[in-house]
Amino acid sequence: MGAPSREDEETKKMEAGGDTVGQKLDAGALFVLQSKGSWLHCGYHLTTSIVAPPLLSLPFAFASLGWAAGLICLVIGAAVTFYSYNLISLVLEHHAQQGRRQLRFRDMATDILGPGWGRFYIGPIQFLVCFGAVVACTLLAGQSMKAIYLIANPGGTIKLYVFVAIFGVFMMILAQMPSFHSLRHVNLISLVLCLAYSFCAVAACIYLGSSKGAPEKDYSIAGANTRDRVFGVFNAIAVIATTYGNGIIPEIQATVAAPVTGKMFKGLCLCYAVVVTTFFSVAISGYWAFGNQSQGTLLSNFMVGGRAVIPEWLLLIIELFTLLQLSAVAVVYLQPTNEVLEGLLSDPKAGQYAARNVAPRVLSRTAAVALGTTIAAMVPFFGDMNALIGAFGFLPLDFAVPAVFYNVTFKPSKKGAVFWLNTTIAVVFSALAVVASVAAVRQIILDANSYKLFANSLDGPGSMRTARTPASAARGGRALYELYRAASRAAAPAALLWRRLRGLEHPSRWPERLGRPSVARPRPGSPLVWFHAVSLGEGMAALPVVRHCARLHPGLPILLTTTTLSSFEVMKDLIPDGVIYQFAPLDCPDAIENFIGYWKPSLILLMESELWPNLIVSAAEKRIAVVLLNARMSLKSFNRWSSPIGLQLVSLMLSKLSLIIPLSTFQAVRFQLLHAPPQIIHFAGDLKYAVGDIDAGEKAVAAIEDLQQQFSSRPVWMAASIHKGEDKIILRVHDELIRMYPNLLLILVPRYPRDIKNVSQTLKKQKVNFVLRSTREVVSSNTSELRMLYRVTPIAVIGGSFLPGLAGHNISEAAAVGCAVMTGPHVGHFYHMLVEMWQINPFAVKQVKGEYELLEALKQLLGDSRALEACQRAAKDAFSNMSDGVVNRVWNLVRTFTIGSQTDTWGSFSSS
Repeated sequence: MGAPSREDEETKKMEAGGDTVGQKLDAGALFVLQSKGSWLHCGYHLTTSIVAPPLLSLPFAFASLGWAAGLICLVIGAAVTFYSYNLISLVLEHHAQQGRRQLRFRDMATDILGPGWGRFYIGPIQFLVCFGAVVACTLLAGQSMKAIYLIANPGGTIKLYVFVAIFGVFMMILAQMPSFHSLRHVNLISLVLCLAYSFCAVAACIYLGSSKGAPEKDYSIAGANTRDRVFGVFNAIAVIATTYGNGIIPEIQATVAAPVTGKMFKGLCLCYAVVVTTFFSVAISGYWAFGNQSQGTLLSNFMVGGRAVIPEWLLLIIELFTLLQLSAVAVVYLQPTNEVLEGLLSDPKAGQYAARNVAPRVLSRTAAVALGTTIAAMVPFFGDMNALIGAFGFLPLDFAVPAVFYNVTFKPSKKGAVFWLNTTIAVVFSALAVVASVAAVRQIILDANSYKLFANSLDGPGSMRTARTPASAARGGRALYELYRAASRAAAPAALLWRRLRGLEHPSRWPERLGRPSVARPRPGSPLVWFHAVSLGEGMAALPVVRHCARLHPGLPILLTTTTLSSFEVMKDLIPDGVIYQFAPLDCPDAIENFIGYWKPSLILLMESELWPNLIVSAAEKRIAVVLLNARMSLKSFNRWSSPIGLQLVSLMLSKLSLIIPLSTFQAVRFQLLHAPPQIIHFAGDLKYAVGDIDAGEKAVAAIEDLQQQFSSRPVWMAASIHKGEDKIILRVHDELIRMYPNLLLILVPRYPRDIKNVSQTLKKQKVNFVLRSTREVVSSNTSELRMLYRVTPIAVIGGSFLPGLAGHNISEAAAVGCAVMTGPHVGHFYHMLVEMWQINPFAVKQVKGEYELLEALKQLLGDSRALEACQRAAKDAFSNMSDGVVNRVWNLVRTFTIGSQTDTWGSFSSS
């Protein structure tokens, strides 16, 4: 037999307790860092420690960097860490060949830089990084378990810290695996799991981003002002550094059996094949799908307000795979702690499984896991602390220190590229570590006031699963509110006069806009519910809830307000008997105080986007519950409220609300990004689906029957809610159709009564026969007849959608009575309604791109009765499916969050 190699001799020396760095191996190195693994095992360990659930935060980092800078940072992070980890490997191999195999990061620092570096810097920093990773994994795992629980049991009340504790108990068992090498099979499973949940997350992003209900994408840099955007960049760099971070490369290489030469490089190649596959795909697909609305992890974007926005089965798979891999990641990062504890408490001369060593091992590891679990449960805002640890730990350990180790060990020529490359990496990333640490400390200071021990939410400042937003955003809100209050008091008289001169106010009821009532309040001293809607669409959406409230609480005073004349003309004939109708007060202090002081509402329900500072703050100060129903916010409004001034004011208002029922999950995301408390956001459905449930009155039924008799012998189509400029498109299309169908009748309904005159003049110029409320070539009507007319026409084209700048109108009213529904390309927030109808039946609504497609679609329906009947049936079925129970769900939420505390006073108004 040949003479044994130096590597074989080193292995035997280590197994016998031989020295490293001139010292006897302690029990920690001897037992925990056993050198028995292959390069494949090394690859498994590397992949588990690097490709972990924090990669789901990469889209959030992109939100602060943008496409170009985000991709550059991702590429640089991959290149520098791959290079740095290879530098550490080369240094370790060099010392091993000299008979001084180093097994721990602090051993390297002690041998290369001196004892002080290992004992007072590298050792403590590595310990903090690794134990911080254990705490973070425990918290994330608890949040994943609670998310799974909420999917399976919506509205469940089990607290977050319970799930953290459950995971901690599981970790106490897993932590007893004796050595790093014994985790090789666990880490192989972990490698498969990270590929699995990354693939599922990418699929979910593509599904969500390409669906017809995709959120509006905004790729501008996140941040309310320049200062926030600058610090956001450094926070994002810290996120990317934490994602690429490892911190235990020497400990992983220590698990490789001698000879070690080249094995770490192979393991790194395996690891970085997975890194490139997962990091880039998740970052790109996530940022593409959500833009600057990307939250702390993709898991938060997939689940909003306790409701999944992707298929529940897919979210369950992602959460489950994430949870399982977190257990592997946590136990890997527990190894340095185990090694230290074993070195302090175990006897290297006794066997690894001797009773002398087993008892201390079990007790110390259990205690370490218990400590980490307690911190995770007690400090669910650990995300901010973890960002600091990442900036202060991973950036120097994994980016800067390896370059220093290499230059000191190999002493490359100062004229060579390697020396200057390493020096540049060390200097640049050391500076970044300092700046990123400052940014992380700043974030902790900003969020400190909102930290709560044992908090129960999956979200919130400092959470591992949410975008970290300053709790101080609303601090300046009160000052801004006082400024707004003074300005509105000064401007209100002039604003009201200007509106009166333009004919936008009721000629005799305008004093109501100053909070002066025109009728007496019924039942003084009793509760009163105030519904407020700005215009006709919002008023119609509120009407089903108004009727429901009146039916459940007969005799309860109910007040309904709107602001526009068009809504007044329609709503006055539709409100239930006993409901008081008034024009809403201007949002100025005197008008609001007059109005609230006289009516004394117990509950205020605002529709959609009615965020008025004086009204909301004044009501909150008087302890009046304020609810936002069908809450929505356009992208334009969101960007305006996200400005440095707007964010502070809107944060103040949203903090005063008792309940927000958003129009869709994407609207919920916007309200959360504007700092609405997550616990007050709940879903019930879109109230505009319930508008079609409003029954026609006796007079309307008679008028409908009369119109049906008049139109029975003629083909009819209708253009509803037509805006100025759209009438020309409609009339050109009708002019083409009438060549094919000479007896064709068009019912044209302008959106605003004031436009009837303009439409009439256009028709006269074109020498088209028409009358108002008649049966000739074109009928031009007004919105008060709209619902009646839907019942006599088989085809309804919904306006407000054919010109840029318009934002569509409610299509559910037409669908409710079985019209074949069409709309143009510009539908604004109503797009989510189209999507939901398409999901039920693709023929439920036809969206055309413009005039030509509208003409062709009308030709098809007018010429094919079977196609027309199919579209009518699809629209009615879709409406029926979506409207079912929405009003009950809305009122149940309102009752739970507001009326529940007033049961005694409301009881006398409840129906039996």
